Amino acid sequence: MKIVKIPQKLLPFFAMFRNLFRIDRFEQMRRYILGLIILQTDRSMTQLSKCYLSPLLRQSVNHFLLYAEIAIHQLIWQSSLWLLRQIIKLTPEPLYIIFDDTLIPKRGKTIFGVGKFKPGDKYIIGNNIVVGLFYLAGWTIPFGFRLYLKKELCAELRRPFFTKHQLVIQLLTELKLPPEVKPIILFDSFYFSQTVVQAVKQRGWLYVSVAKYNRKMINPFTGRRIRLGNFIKVIQRKRKIKVEFNLEGRTKRYRAIQIKTRLSKVGEVNMVFSYQRGMTYPLVLVTNDLELPAEDVIRWYSLRWKIECFFQDIKEELGLGDYHTTQEESISKHLGLSILGYHGLVFIRYRHRKNLRIYHRLQTIRGAKEYIREETLRDTVSWINRRLQTKNGRRTLERLLFAA
Repeated sequence: MKIVKIPQKLLPFFAMFRNLFRIDRFEQMRRYILGLIILQTDRSMTQLSKCYLSPLLRQSVNHFLLYAEIAIHQLIWQSSLWLLRQIIKLTPEPLYIIFDDTLIPKRGKTIFGVGKFKPGDKYIIGNNIVVGLFYLAGWTIPFGFRLYLKKELCAELRRPFFTKHQLVIQLLTELKLPPEVKPIILFDSFYFSQTVVQAVKQRGWLYVSVAKYNRKMINPFTGRRIRLGNFIKVIQRKRKIKVEFNLEGRTKRYRAIQIKTRLSKVGEVNMVFSYQRGMTYPLVLVTNDLELPAEDVIRWYSLRWKIECFFQDIKEELGLGDYHTTQEESISKHLGLSILGYHGLVFIRYRHRKNLRIYHRLQTIRGAKEYIREETLRDTVSWINRRLQTKNGRRTLERLLFAA
C-alpha cells in the first residue's frame, strides 16, 4: 500500500505541533508517524522510506532521526495533556496514573543502551524503558517514557545513573496536572518502595500497589513485628468477606481480609488480602487511603493491567521496538514518535465519539489503525483518479509509479 498524502482525519492532530518545527521537519515527522500506523509488520527505515508514492531516501529518514531538533518529551506531554483535558470533560470517573517498565529485545550489541535483563526465568538482551500513562474510563494515554541505562554504561559515558525507581519519580515530579485533578497512582510490587511512595505522598495523591511476602509489618493483633508471609499463615483461617464488582462488562469475584497496619519503610497502610478462586495464597494489596473499602482497593488495582495491554498494542501495532539504529538520539525519537502515533489513534477515536457506527470500530488500537488505513487508501484512489483526468497528471503519476 502506497501513501500519497496525510489523511484528512489526522490533519487536526498534527496541527498541534506545527509551530514547533521547520516546515521540512514537520513534514518528515508526519510522514514517519503515519508510516508507523500504516505499515503492518516491518517498520524499519527502509520500509518507512518506501511506503510513500513519492518515496523518501533512506538516508533522509536516518538523518531526520539523528539530527532533527525535536523536544520529543515535550511533544508527548503536550499531546497527552490535550487529550486528557478533552476526555476529562466526558466522564466523572477518577483518573488513574500507571507506571511500569517493558523490555524491547535486541540482538545487536552495538545498539545504545542494550543490556542483559531477567524479567522472568530467562535472561533477555535488549533495551528497557520506563513508561507512565493516564487511564480514564476506558481511555489510555501514555504521557512519558525514560530509557533505562545500566550503571556500567552510565559510568562509561560519565553521566549520572538513575534506577528505575528514580525514573518513575522523575515522571511523577514533572507531572503538571490541573489542580482539581487528584489521580490515583498504580504500580506493581517492584516499584513499591519508600522513595516512590514518598514521592506520591508529597503530591498529596493516593496509591494502590502490591507488597511482597518478605516485607516486615506490625501484627495488628499482638503489636509485634512480623514478616508478611508469616502473618498470612496467621490469618489464613480467619473469616473472609465476599467482594464482587463489574469490570468492563465482566463480573469479578474475590474473597478478602482487610486490616489497617504499619508496614516497614512505608508507614500506615490499608492492607487487603485478596483471594481469587483456586488461590491458596493471596495478593496483598496496600494503599495509603486508610478508609477505602476492600472492593475499591481490588477494583482500582485491577486497572493496573491496562499498561500491559498498552505495551502489547504499541509493540504489535505501532512498532515500538522496530528500530535498527545504534544511536541514542535515534532510539529516543523512534520511541517517542511511536507514542505520538498511539496518541493519533486515540485522537481519531475521540473525534468520532458521537458517530456510534464508526466509534464502535475504534475501541481498540487495531481497529483505529485499520480505519486510518482505509482512509489513506481512499485518499490514494481519489488522488490517482484526479491525476488521470489531465495529461500532465498522467505524466506525474507515471513518473511516480516508475520511481516507486
